[in-house]
Amino acid sequence: MVAHPARRFRTALAAAMALFAMGCSELKTSMAEAGGGESLCAPVPAPRNDQAANAYQQAVQRDECIHRWSYRFAKVPDSAESVVGAVIGACRAQIDRSATMLGEGDDAAERFYLAEMEKAAKERALYRVIQARAGNCS
Repeated sequence: MVAHPARRFRTALAAAMALFAMGCSELKTSMAEAGGGESLCAPVPAPRNDQAANAYQQAVQRDECIHRWSYRFAKVPDSAESVVGAVIGACRAQIDRSATMLGEGDDAAERFYLAEMEKAAKERALYRVIQARAGNCS
């Protein structure tokens, strides 16, 4: 039985919001620590070799990919928007897989989720690029 598209969207949105909230709490912690000489940088997760078993795990892997590549590419002197484009390219497989997992074979749903995933991924990548540049993260 295929879940209703609205229910899948709410599930995906909840997962994305949870990941975004994790990033916000990281920033608050980092900024609080910044007064004590700590940086704005968050630890970069190691690449995973395992495939995600569900949409939540895939969202985590997508976010980790964005984090890794944003920090790597942040040193490029191009505009942050150009760097975000490179990050999206580097994480294309994770973004596409997220949309495919949520769409469950429904082409219209997959296109919808892909557009939503790309929008969220661009916002997350911009945050990470700016964070990396501001904190001089490696």
